[in-house]
Amino acid sequence: MHHFFESNRPHENVVFNFRGRAINDLSAFAAGYHEAGKTLVSKMESAAGYRDYEGYPILFLYRHALEL
Repeated sequence: MHHFFESNRPHENVVFNFRGRAINDLSAFAAGYHEAGKTLVSKMESAAGYRDYEGYPILFLYRHALEL
């Protein structure tokens, strides 16, 4: 099991409020949601078929990226 919040490597952990003020991290959070949405789109495009509801998480991720 991978521990997201514990790592000896600097780029293999999840850090919140890494700039000292959470408001300054919003662009990084937005980029993360956007990349996650693009990853799901890519998986959906390569699938043989999909149901409408499988696209809802993609919409959520893109909307949240825009909000941030």
